Amino acid sequence: MIMKENILAEMKELPFYTPISVNPARYKMKLIINNELVLNGTSLIEWTHSGCKPLKILQIKGCYNKLMVTSCEKYTVEQDGIITLITLGNPLKQGESVSISIDFTTAMVTSPLCDGDGSVLMPEGEDGIWYPYLAWDVQVGGHFAVEVTELEDYRICMTGEKIGNVYTQDYMRFCGLLLCKGLEYAEQEVANVTIKAFYKKGDEKAAKDLIATSADAIQYFKELIGFYPQNSYSFLPYSSKWGGGGNWSTGIAFFHSMHKFNDMDGNEKPWIVPHEIGHHYWGEYVIDGDYCDWLWIGLGMVMDEEYSINRAINDANQSRTKSVVKYHQKGNDTTIWRSIEELQKVDNDYNMIIRHDKSFSIMQMLKQIIGKELLFDIMKYILNAYAGRELRTMDFWRICEEKSGMQLDWFFNDCLYSNRIATYEVTPIEKDGSNTSVIINSFADFKFPVTTEIRFSDGSVAYKKLNRLMDAQVFRFDTNSTIDEINLNPNGDTLLQIGKTDNRLLIEIEKAGYEDDGKSLERYNALYSSSIEDLDILFKLASQLFTGKHYNESEIVLKMLYECESHIWHMISCIWLGLIMDIIGKREQAISYYKELLDIFPDEKFNFSQINLDVDRNWLNERLATPYTLES
Repeated sequence: MIMKENILAEMKELPFYTPISVNPARYKMKLIINNELVLNGTSLIEWTHSGCKPLKILQIKGCYNKLMVTSCEKYTVEQDGIITLITLGNPLKQGESVSISIDFTTAMVTSPLCDGDGSVLMPEGEDGIWYPYLAWDVQVGGHFAVEVTELEDYRICMTGEKIGNVYTQDYMRFCGLLLCKGLEYAEQEVANVTIKAFYKKGDEKAAKDLIATSADAIQYFKELIGFYPQNSYSFLPYSSKWGGGGNWSTGIAFFHSMHKFNDMDGNEKPWIVPHEIGHHYWGEYVIDGDYCDWLWIGLGMVMDEEYSINRAINDANQSRTKSVVKYHQKGNDTTIWRSIEELQKVDNDYNMIIRHDKSFSIMQMLKQIIGKELLFDIMKYILNAYAGRELRTMDFWRICEEKSGMQLDWFFNDCLYSNRIATYEVTPIEKDGSNTSVIINSFADFKFPVTTEIRFSDGSVAYKKLNRLMDAQVFRFDTNSTIDEINLNPNGDTLLQIGKTDNRLLIEIEKAGYEDDGKSLERYNALYSSSIEDLDILFKLASQLFTGKHYNESEIVLKMLYECESHIWHMISCIWLGLIMDIIGKREQAISYYKELLDIFPDEKFNFSQINLDVDRNWLNERLATPYTLES
């Protein structure tokens, strides 16, 4: 029989919990990598409890050979896979510390960097984390001092200030370690930060330009924010086929297709560099605390946008707001906040259009409400208060309200938890003598103080802010000049649909995909009663018409793409126009399209699965000799 007193005593035992504010742990490691590429490590983890509630159970994640709590004699250890629970004999009180000594072993294995060719090795570990660490219900950064012995023929890539063989760095979300063999190396010091470039032979110009842009961006951000969070910044190549980049770990970035940066002219700067450096503040130094991890992306892009504007870079941010509106018009859901189950099913559109483009757009709109200067003051405050800690949406929301003195539910609720975007339309201008009236109507539940630019025939310009509380607004002007132009959202920094647009045609084309379903000609006939500017939608319609053998109509739509400013869509339209010219017997015109393509075509392959076609430079040369046929 179990005594009641024993049950009550067990119930009083403190369960595992995470304090509200967790101090970073200190990790003092000594690593030895032998010639068989096996890493043997010892780690001393030191942590001080800052919470007001006593804490008795600690969690260690990771595999190890030996574990010992050196700061106390009485403790028990319970292990389940990579999870180890340490129950202390005496609970830690506020201000008390614990020290844990751990011996561990792992293998150095081929990383996916450099196309996984074996030139970059990484320690094997769960979710990329190769060392045992103090784990909580939230991510917490750590302070690291790592001694690692140099290995012959390999160069070490690790974040931190290097003194002897020891790398030290505070507030790291994750300590990365890479061994590089056969890669070229260059470094540069700027503002007490060491920039380290690892690159393939032949990419010297790319590495030089990336180093120069990194140095300029780090210096700029340090002046803008007041500090740079890491002592070093390293970058390496990843895939030679993809574009963009990312962060491998704190202070270590990677770039895809690094070889393409060799082709930049002297005045061009790679926009991806300030983008990834911005995320070493947001994402690595301040950690995102939401499973819908949009916030760190948006805040990082605020910084890279500021750099791009200051340096006049034609960067990828300029079209982000427009891409969200177009995605919405196709009938897609742009809601950021999804359930965990929904997020498990999302495709790449969620990552690119919603996590990136909409997050950036939200920050652009917030800047209009509270002001750019205050937004940067808020960012500086958060970087100081949340170093090495998670920042959640509710924290950011609360801080914005406290610092601005504004209630912002109306903004964040619609931007995060709904698919709404603002929709306004300008009615015909009314003029009575010198009195001119402009009426702007709202057609959506979400209203925003959109900037309106009104240009007059005498050269004067008036700017007005819409009142978000009103469905219809009238702006009156006493002037003899006529109105030449009215621009809603002239800076393109608001999620705004202009006009009460019927999006049914866009949605139908989008859902039909790339092949004819018997209705492509009907959609083509409806095209001219709609104002479709989405190039992806136009190509889908052209592809539908092509596969339905409506070649004349497909040619007309493709020529819209041919005349657009987008380089990639111009090339794609050239390919398909060449196909059509061959099919309908206009061989000379087909050859002219193929020749134009050979002058501008990259060393890549384009795949059009709807007609089972792969196009590269060899294919184009073959088309100069023999025409394309449906059988080929």
